Amino acid sequence: MVESFAMTLQEEMSLVIERHNIERFAKNFKGNKLIKVPNVYPDMSSDRVLCMEYLDGFKVTDAVEIKRRGMDVETLVKNGINLYLEQVIIHGFFHGDPHPGNMMVMPDGRIAFLDFGNMGKLLGIDRRQLEEFIQSAISEDAVRLADVIEDVAVVSHIPDRNQFERSLYEIFDMIDNVSLGDLSLDLLFNKLWKIIGDNRLYFPEYIYQLMRGISLMEGIGRQLYPDLNIMESIKPLPDGS
Repeated sequence: MVESFAMTLQEEMSLVIERHNIERFAKNFKGNKLIKVPNVYPDMSSDRVLCMEYLDGFKVTDAVEIKRRGMDVETLVKNGINLYLEQVIIHGFFHGDPHPGNMMVMPDGRIAFLDFGNMGKLLGIDRRQLEEFIQSAISEDAVRLADVIEDVAVVSHIPDRNQFERSLYEIFDMIDNVSLGDLSLDLLFNKLWKIIGDNRLYFPEYIYQLMRGISLMEGIGRQLYPDLNIMESIKPLPDGS
């Protein structure tokens, strides 16, 4: 995790890399009417200066402004979650730090992501493994999920496979029995981190970026719309529907 953070810092200091990230991100979402990607001006940019379009919107967590403009909060939140999941699952190129300061709502309701210095990247095999992870989690198949986790991990030292699978079943049980209002990804991730620690599992850097990014997105969503169920948003995405 420390090495991943160090590498991310190096990339974030290069404005040429950030410009390329914006251009790639814009290409991925070309024609999508739910998102606004700021234009960049290469002729006026360098590794020390990034010249980009000024966006006149408001902070994504400004609930008062959202309501004042007559926007539907639930729709806005779900659009934001779906846009982020599309970045991850469809494009394999996602914003690594989607905190409230890096997201805006445009006057027409489009969502804009800002600050593209920290981006997560998934290879084709990474996306396939992520899809398998999501599908096995949704189907509550602990045996398959355990296999996927071992495949994804760079290093694993699982002392007791049966206990490992049992721990995963306990997460499924928690999802099934904790009320919607009390169920959050932070709660699930805390449980998952204990399992990871007990089994000395080490993952590629994108896993840590992804867990942080989804947690931040859920936090924004729940701040605006407390009934958000991000698990329901994830379910239809692996098959591309």
